[in-house]
Amino acid sequence: MPILKTRQEIDKLALGEVLEVWADDPAAEEDLKAWAKRSGQKILEIEKTDEGMRFLILKEK
Repeated sequence: MPILKTRQEIDKLALGEVLEVWADDPAAEEDLKAWAKRSGQKILEIEKTDEGMRFLILKEK
């Protein structure tokens, strides 16, 4: 899920809810970390699997 889609989905959540994001782009880890820092969200977990990377993002703002 690109950054734009992640931002759209996180905007739908209430504070304290968690969004699960799957990505297969190797640059996604750095991109999502930078986006989370800029937007005030918190990445709770990054899991690397054979299918790609799974991110759990906590909505803090």
